[in-house]
Amino acid sequence: MAVTDMDFTASAVDASSGGETVMLRWTMTNTTRASDGMSVRVYLHCQGATVGTCLGVLLVGTYDGGSYGQDITVVPGSTLQEAACEWALGVPQYAAGALVTWAVTCLEAWDTRGTSLDWGAARLGVFHSTFEVKTLADRQGPAYDDLVVDSERQPYIYVGEDSSRMTYDLDVRDSQVGVSGGAVTVSGSGGRHLTGSSRASASPSTSRAPLRVSAATTCT
Repeated sequence: MAVTDMDFTASAVDASSGGETVMLRWTMTNTTRASDGMSVRVYLHCQGATVGTCLGVLLVGTYDGGSYGQDITVVPGSTLQEAACEWALGVPQYAAGALVTWAVTCLEAWDTRGTSLDWGAARLGVFHSTFEVKTLADRQGPAYDDLVVDSERQPYIYVGEDSSRMTYDLDVRDSQVGVSGGAVTVSGSGGRHLTGSSRASASPSTSRAPLRVSAATTCT
């Protein structure tokens, strides 16, 4: 399998008023003749100030042959040996700054015969795999509520020779840039501290996202 071309319908858009979309188009080839279906995942990140770094949430487009209501569309007339794909994606209105660049950082695909590809930003960079966006700079931080111990557990654990684990659940929300991750630190006796972290992939359009953090420790 291979990607032979990729392009955005625009190299720059103004999303500061909201409701903006761009079309990502690409073509994939597959020499496996006996295949009768495929799946695709496309990942976009907002680029950081340093080359190779990313900011904020991850946008993910999906396609699974035979399913409905998907992000990615295979253009009519395509074949499994040469498929033209489209993804009309909503451009986030908010970002870390007033002018940012979104980039396709990964494209994964596989068929029913086990043939697959996994291309990162370096290989996809030979195509038009980025676009600039004028946005509104994020002015508010995330907030949370409902910080509780996992409802399926008692609010205590027994620690013997092996490590034990306690899970805390909380609802995190950010209606502007979205929630990309976080950490919880708990303090215990003897000045001990435990920190558990988690990374989410909620879209900026999702105002609330669950964040599950687990921390493990061994006590003697």
